Amino acid sequence: MFDFATPIDRHGTWCTQWDYVADRFGAADLLPFTISDMDFATAPCILDAVSQRLAHGVFGYSRWQNEAFLGAIAHWYA
Repeated sequence: MFDFATPIDRHGTWCTQWDYVADRFGAADLLPFTISDMDFATAPCILDAVSQRLAHGVFGYSRWQNEAFLGAIAHWYA
């Protein structure tokens, strides 16, 4: 199970959600519920998948109608 309980402080990272509250709303002490940004780390399985794709080194267009993709979607909704 992934840790969704440990928050990540995004202040000072050019984060629109946290660093520009005053610019948008005129006060810096507001809670910004207008952006659906994630305040937790990326799951290790996602980091691994992205790392594998980066290591491949080719970033052209791929077809989505393949068994690997469709099987993952079917598994997700099962």
